[in-house]
Formats: sequence, structure tokens, C-alpha cells
Amino acid sequence: MDNRFSWIPFYEAFADKLCAFRNNRKGLIEIIKRVFAEADVHLALLERQGIEPFDIDPFTVFALFTKGLTQEKRARLCLAFASALEMNEAPPTVFCGVPIADNRKATFYYFYGARQEDDIENLWRVFEAALNYAKEASEGNRERFIATYNQVLTQKSIRWNITMGLYWIRPQVYLSLDSINRWLLQNGKENDIAAMMAERQLSYLPDDVVTEVESYDNMPPAGEVYLALIDRLHQVLPSVGYPNFCDFSYAAWEMAMAINAQVKQEKKALQKKALEADAALIPEVDEVVTEEALEEDALAYTKEDFLREVFVDEQGYETLLALLENKKNLVLQGPPGVGKTFVAKRLAYAMLGGCDASRVKMIQFHQSYSYEDFIEGYRPVDGGGFKLQQGPFYTFCKTAAADPERKYVFIIDEINRGNLSKIFGELFMLIERDKRLERLPLLYSNVLFNVPENVYIIGMMNTADRSLAMLDYALRRRFAFYEFMPAFEQAQFKAYLEAVGNAKLNRLIQVVGRLNEAIAMDGVLGKGFCIGHSYFCHPKAKDEAWLETLVRYELIPLIEEYWFDEADKVKEWRAALLQAIQ
Repeated sequence: MDNRFSWIPFYEAFADKLCAFRNNRKGLIEIIKRVFAEADVHLALLERQGIEPFDIDPFTVFALFTKGLTQEKRARLCLAFASALEMNEAPPTVFCGVPIADNRKATFYYFYGARQEDDIENLWRVFEAALNYAKEASEGNRERFIATYNQVLTQKSIRWNITMGLYWIRPQVYLSLDSINRWLLQNGKENDIAAMMAERQLSYLPDDVVTEVESYDNMPPAGEVYLALIDRLHQVLPSVGYPNFCDFSYAAWEMAMAINAQVKQEKKALQKKALEADAALIPEVDEVVTEEALEEDALAYTKEDFLREVFVDEQGYETLLALLENKKNLVLQGPPGVGKTFVAKRLAYAMLGGCDASRVKMIQFHQSYSYEDFIEGYRPVDGGGFKLQQGPFYTFCKTAAADPERKYVFIIDEINRGNLSKIFGELFMLIERDKRLERLPLLYSNVLFNVPENVYIIGMMNTADRSLAMLDYALRRRFAFYEFMPAFEQAQFKAYLEAVGNAKLNRLIQVVGRLNEAIAMDGVLGKGFCIGHSYFCHPKAKDEAWLETLVRYELIPLIEEYWFDEADKVKEWRAALLQAIQ
């Protein structure tokens, strides 16, 4: 067998081994934990934070080592799995033509509380039906595959990834319709791709195949359509230069990477040109982006990913995205522990459609932060003297201006801690949505500057900090404000508590709920000082010792600060909190 595809026997045998665990999924999870420990690879979350995994599907097991890991880590995991499952097939070290799952959405199921009861069982059903059909393409097996496949297509978290999973388990029977393969199926006649096909002595696919794939309109086909497509591709691929599906997948990957490298080089050239234009006015301008940022591949991040990770309902998500899109500037405000920073990053990823670190920048304001830190200012240099240096917001805006077709998100933690008039300066006007095309000279360089239309700003504001003044009204009218409160009544949080299954934690949450009512009714404090749900979302939420540490060293000191002059009230709530965990 071609060494590029030496992974095939292992993947197929691994699928066969997994069949034995359909009724022993907890045992399979224990094996997975041991394998990752032995291979010294971090095991990603299989359930929400704080919930021990208790169920898993076979495609997710494949995704654990067929996602964005280094090839060396994937090889180590395959070796450890081979040992744990007593496999005879040699573990692969080369993975040519294997499409990989996105790290942020590698599970084929939603986390507990957001998925349907039969979602994981349905994945096992289509897994077995696919193996049976690959073994014997009888009419009965074909009908069973179509029925189970169509059922799975209706589930959350399932789209094109199901075809990728089918390819993993039987790559010579099923074709993955991942984005790269679909790209080659549809665009084989485009100039860049056609040139590469000519170099490899490959021919165009028939028009009926191209038309068929184009008709899917970014939604995976039903089972009967998918099988008809792969039947047709089995007929035509060898005649246009691809002996099998593996060769096709590998060729698609090679061409996509070549074109992607070319696009990145063009992007670098544009950014360099933008820098050189500024350099004519400002000597020695700092680099706008790092090489690492240019080379980082973005992972898809969807609405479903956001709702799975954040204790916000669908309406809240739509509101947040609409506010940010319409106003371009948004402040997330609320008491401590409601996950504002966590939400800000996920909202940025949702806005971008991917976890692209090169297009998200996060800083934190503080009392000493200034215009010179944020935009530009003179800084001392070695050997004496001063040099004009650009701050993070300036360089971020220049990066965005050189890439106008994509969105960029700038996140400011503790936005109300700084002297905002001093920090923003002339940007008070330029950050407004309808002033983004106007240009004003900057204070030090006198260079005309504008905030690009593709830059979005998210600020976070803690409403329980006594030391902070109200937000500057001039800035307030330029931002939309969204308030986050403790999510104890959210369905997702209740599902989290149910999954943790800790009676003491449940009692503590009830007490904290009453405590928050008292805080909200307090004339000095108010709802902005309530205790957030993030305090209780922890991997050790089942651990009684951790609960006691939380109460004694985090919650009680907090209420002692809140009611520093009301000893009786502190004593009452201290007793209630401690009693809840006894």
C-alpha cells in the first residue's frame, strides 16, 4: 500500500474494535483517559466544565486523534490506542488525505443539557449501519444506512462532519464532503486549481457531479443523495486521475494548501504596502502582525458552539450579535462572576465565524493607562532619547484596514477603570459607527487616522467595583450596553447542576439565590453586586473540600466586604452558607 495511506488499515481496524463498546461506553471513556495520560496529550472536554463524561459516540472517539493536533501527538495517541485495544495493525505515523475535525467542535454531540436523549445512540446506529453497508452493499443494508444517517442529520452539532466520520471508518467506501473536498468538487475549472490539476495530469470532473454538489447549498445531502453521489464518484474519479477517494482527498488538500499559501503571501504583501505608506510619515513603524498570527489557521466557530459554551439563550445570543453589528461598540456589564470575559471572547469568535486569534486583540485598562499606551506616544530607547511608538489599538486598526473583507474585534477588559477621555482622545468621535470613514490627525505624528469599518469593540465593565466612577457620558452614548446577571435560572445551568449531581452544591446555589435577592434589595449595593454563576462552574464541583474552600475563602470574604459595617448581617449569611455544605 502507498505509504501515504498507511493509516487506512489502522483506522478501519479501530472502527471494528469500537463496535464492542456500544454497550460499554463508560468503559470506553476510561480507556480514552488512560490512553491520553499514557500519550501525554491533553484530553479536551467531553462534557461541560465540571461534568464527568459518561457517554460518547464512535465518531467523537476518532475525532480525539483526528483533529488539530501535531502529527507527532496523533501518532502517539494511535500507538497508545493500539496497545489499549490489543490491535495487530501498525499505528500510523503519516496521515495523508485525512480530513481533520475542528478543535472547537470535535464532539459529534452537544454537551449534556443541550442534546436530545437519543443523540449519541443514533450516532452508534449510523456507525454500525455504515460498517455493515461497507461490508455488504445489500438493499436492506442500504436502506438501514439511509434511515440512520437521515436521523442523525436532524441532530444539533451534525452537518458535514458526519461524512468526515464515515470516511474515517471506511475511507475506500465513503467520501468526506468536508469544505476542502467540496471546494475541489465544485471549482475544478477555476484558473489556479485548473493549473495545478494540469501539473498533476488530472482531468475535470463531469458537469453533472459539479452541478450535484453545488445544489447542496451548504447543507449536507440526505442519505439516498449522498450514496448516489459516492456511487457516481466511484465510477468517474479513476477516469479523471484519482484512483480512489484517498487520492482525491489528498490531492484536494495539497491544492488547497498551495493556494492558501499563495493567498497568505499576497496578504503579507498588502500589509507590507500599508506599513510602507505609513512609514513615509512615521519613521520605524512597528510591525502590524507577527508571522505567527499570519500562519495561524482559523477554526470554525458557530452559533451552536456559542450556545453550547455560554449560559445565554438563543434570543440573548441574537441580541448580542445584533447590538455589536449595528453599533460596532458594545459593553458587557454585570456583577463579578457572570463570565463577561468568557462571553466576550466567544462573542468575538461568533462574530468572526472562527477562532482566529490574529483578528482578536484583548487588553485591560487601569488607572495609569494613557493615550500614549493605547494609540501612540514617545518612549525612551536604549542609548538615550525617545522614539515614537504605536500602541495596540493603532496597530490593530492598521491590520484591519489592510484586510477590509474580514471583521476584527478589539476587546477591552475593565473598560471603566481607565481615564477614558485621556485614553481615547480624538477617538471619541472616530469610533462612532457613522464616523468610521472620517480621518483626524493624531496627536503626536499628525498622521490622518480613522477607525476602519471592519473593527468592532467589546468592553467589559464590573458593576460591583466601588472605586470606579460612572462611565464617561461622551463614551457611553457611543456604546450599546448589555447586562449579564447570574444564570442560576437558565436551563443550561440547571442541566449543569443535574449532571454534577452534588446535593451540597444544589443547596449552596439555593442559599446564594436568596443571598442575591438580599443584595439586590440592599439600598447601598443593588443587583450590580450579586454573586455570579462562574464561581460554581469548576471541574472540582463534585469535591466537597473544594466547595468548603469556595465558601470560606471566596464567598464569605466577599460578603464581609459588601457589609463591612453590618456585622449581624454578615454573621447570618456566613452561617447560612456554611450550613448549606454540611
